[in-house]
Amino acid sequence: MPKLNFKARVTGPKEVQRALRLLSGTTRGKIVRKSVTQGGQIMSRHLKGISPTETGLMRKAIGHKIVVYRLSSIGVAIIGPRRGFKRDVKVSMGTGRKKRTSMELRDPVKYFHLVAGGRKEVRPVSAKVMASALHIWGTRAKAVAGKDLLNKTWMATKTQVQQRVVAVTQEELRKVGRR
Repeated sequence: MPKLNFKARVTGPKEVQRALRLLSGTTRGKIVRKSVTQGGQIMSRHLKGISPTETGLMRKAIGHKIVVYRLSSIGVAIIGPRRGFKRDVKVSMGTGRKKRTSMELRDPVKYFHLVAGGRKEVRPVSAKVMASALHIWGTRAKAVAGKDLLNKTWMATKTQVQQRVVAVTQEELRKVGRR
């Protein structure tokens, strides 16, 4: 099962890095935030495009958040489902004459990790069957392979993100140099 956390390092030309180091902390932080925001937008758009659309709720919930650490001016883009998208969705079950629909409360934050990373086989430990007050699911749940959405997104957008981050950083450095 793939990891959901991974690190990706975007570095630019040496002269851009040197120019950033010469700036004050607040100015450097603003430039890093702008460039990382542009890269995060590219990745979140791609992730929305490849995410499964059973109900469309997960696609709506995907977004990005940017964090820039003050002391080091390192920028981080956090990409995934945002909170606040819990909705009632119509779900179809069965086929043919036995097909029925029901309303179900779903929160993409709670199941995104299962879609992206999969799960191993699950068996009940102390009971004979897996059940809740409303449902009996059976004696085991099969392993499900993940779709590896985050790694696919990074591999597909890596060069585009790197180019955009460097371009925005250089553009902002030129603006600062004019002042």
